[in-house]
Amino acid sequence: MKHILIVGGGIGGLCTAVMLQKHGYHVQIFESSSSIKPVGAGLGVGSNALQALYEAGVGEQIEEKGNALHKMVFKNTVEICSIKWTLPYLPGNSG
Repeated sequence: MKHILIVGGGIGGLCTAVMLQKHGYHVQIFESSSSIKPVGAGLGVGSNALQALYEAGVGEQIEEKGNALHKMVFKNTVEICSIKWTLPYLPGNSG
């Protein structure tokens, strides 16, 4: 069995570990924090990332707990302008 070491227990490191284990690798994660806990930050997950999370077996839970992004607004503090657009959301059709 091949062994892989991952430095960092954030979302990237944990998802990588899950996928590598599914492909038969022995994985060890090294994290400098003494515990893994929510920090109150939001996380944007694009369609490709969501597809990867489905392949890892957690996509459905992510969609159940998350909120779909329907509109984005970018504002510029220098000029008086903003960019807005509405994003289509197709339930069950990610990726």
